[in-house]
Amino acid sequence: MIKYAPMLQAAKARTLQPVHTIQAEWDNTLGRIKEIAEVIEASQLVGELHANLTVQRTPHTNVEAIERVLFQNLLLVPRTRTVLRDTIVFGCDWLWHLAQSRALHG
Repeated sequence: MIKYAPMLQAAKARTLQPVHTIQAEWDNTLGRIKEIAEVIEASQLVGELHANLTVQRTPHTNVEAIERVLFQNLLLVPRTRTVLRDTIVFGCDWLWHLAQSRALHG
């Protein structure tokens, strides 16, 4: 029987950032967005599969600036933007989860 655990650990070590580095980048991203708009709700931990962000929608909400900050986080893939009456919800995926999935599945 072949043991894949050592190979999997080596693949993870090459392709994945430490979680604390990813968490620090997400915290930085949230801080920058809070300077632009009122954040109502946001994923706090990067251990979740997806990152969600909800901001207050006002006539002065600069959606382009928020998206720019999200896209500048190279560990994050913004997927959706849903504009509701009073809020804007951004749905994102973590690239490190995608890399982890590729490492597990070949």
